[in-house]
Amino acid sequence: AIQRQFDMACRYQQHAHKTATCLLLDEVGLAELSPEMPLKLLHSLLVNPPIALIGLSNWALDPAKMNRAIVIQRTEPSAIDIELTAQSIVRAEAQSSDVADDVGDQTNANTTTNNNNSTATATA
Repeated sequence: AIQRQFDMACRYQQHAHKTATCLLLDEVGLAELSPEMPLKLLHSLLVNPPIALIGLSNWALDPAKMNRAIVIQRTEPSAIDIELTAQSIVRAEAQSSDVADDVGDQTNANTTTNNNNSTATATA
């Protein structure tokens, strides 16, 4: 499956002249647990690849794969970080709901106006 996706991305890149193609491997660490060892393929794909490859994982991969990549690690978020994130999500959701309510109110007002115009036109 990884090889097929890689090949598709490479073919796309050949025809997309003003585009940078990237193959995203989400939760690539889970593939490390597979008895078929699908990540062995990465050894050859990571040597001078024609497209960008990004692998996301919640844990470190084996060193043979990691030495061909840039590793970005983040520390565990603090309780304050988690609280600030939750507050931002709630605030954004509230703003999104307010916008949806405003749009709904405008739609209802336009419908009422259009209905009144239609009624006036029909009775005139």
